[in-house]
Order: sequence, then structure tokens, then C-alpha cells
Amino acid sequence: MTEQNTAISLLNAYLSVFPEEGQRCALLQQYLLNTMPLSVIDRKNAAGHITASAFIIVATGTHLLLHRHAWLNRWLQPGGHIEANDTSFLAAAMRETEEELQLTPDAYTVIHLDSTTQQLPFDIDSHLIPANAKKQEPAHYHHDFRYLFQYKHPIKSYTPPPDTTVEWFTLNELQNDAEFGNIVTKIKHKIALKH
Repeated sequence: MTEQNTAISLLNAYLSVFPEEGQRCALLQQYLLNTMPLSVIDRKNAAGHITASAFIIVATGTHLLLHRHAWLNRWLQPGGHIEANDTSFLAAAMRETEEELQLTPDAYTVIHLDSTTQQLPFDIDSHLIPANAKKQEPAHYHHDFRYLFQYKHPIKSYTPPPDTTVEWFTLNELQNDAEFGNIVTKIKHKIALKH
């Protein structure tokens, strides 16, 4: 199965869980219909590409771990481009989490939306990445398949990698944030369902 077919399958499953997000996913749907199958994860595809990331919440469900992205100068969840040797979009999010934050899979639990579709993302978001003259990359879209990880240990037990700026933000302080408000609402709903 190609990455394009995988993305279409996951998107359809995702929209069956979140039918109200059809408009939000319209850009991704058009992209998947109009892009060559082998180029949906190719970072050289100027029309955009699929990426993967992870939102990491503390075990109590009260805080979200973000790191300061050096080039974009913004707080972001760990994530990035999918590589050829990644076995799934989820595996790419896990690899990026280890590379950027040195968190290995034994430090967290993947919170699944659906026990029958283990690869189903917790959120899907399409956003514009500005042009990068240094890398000779034009502005393009990232179609981000986002997963939810729950850190198993107390906040104070986490030591970030050198030269990495991280912060545990409370969900309440991110609730009205333009970037994270939607995901915080989803996380709070998921936590409520578990109790």
C-alpha cells in the first residue's frame, strides 16, 4: 500500500470519527486526489507533503509538552517529515519524538481513538509553512497526522536534550490559543471519556 492510499484510508476513518471536521480536512482531501502517489511524503514536493507529530500529555492529563522550534520561533509539538524507512505515520511521530525530545516509546503510552484502527491519528491539520531561502524551499503545506502520547512519569522526571527549550503548558492556558485550542478541546474530551 502506498503512503497515498494509507493517508486516504486514515483520513476516511478519521472523518468517520470526526464528521464535523470535513471542511477542516478539505485541503488534505484535494491534495490526496491531485498528487502523485510517490510524492505525498516527499519534502521536495512544493505542493506540500504529509508529516507526523505527537502531542504529549502528562499522566494526570493537565499539561502538554511543547518545544521551541528554532527556525519558526514558535512553540510546537515534536514532529516532522516522514522518512522512507518509517513503517507508518505513527512510527514517524514516535521517531521524531525520540529525535527531538529524547523520549523513547517506553516513556509514554499511545492513546488511541479507536482500538480497531491503531494507526488512526488523534488530529489532522493542514498548515502553511513559510518559504525557507536557506533550504531553497518555497512556502508549502504540511498535512500533519498528529498522535496523542501520554507520558508515564511525573513532569519533574523529564530532562530535555541539551540546547532544547521545552515547557509543560497547562491545558487551561492553551485553551484559547489559536494554534492549540482545538487540540486542547479534543484532549480534554478524550480524558473525560476515560473517567
